[in-house]
Amino acid sequence: IIICGILFLFGQTPGASLVAGFAVTLALGLIINLFTAVLVTRTFLFIIVKWLEKPIEARKWLVGI
Repeated sequence: IIICGILFLFGQTPGASLVAGFAVTLALGLIINLFTAVLVTRTFLFIIVKWLEKPIEARKWLVGI
């Protein structure tokens, strides 16, 4: 995200507006990616923890029995 800020500053010079647009797009992509990664990981782990409350003996198919 720091690099996005630097790219945005370099994009403020005349004739380099494409660089500023790329910096904004890159920053938005990074922020959205970070948000979804955290949200999906937390949700996935919450589901796994709830699912594993039953002992493993109750799920014999899980260990191939």
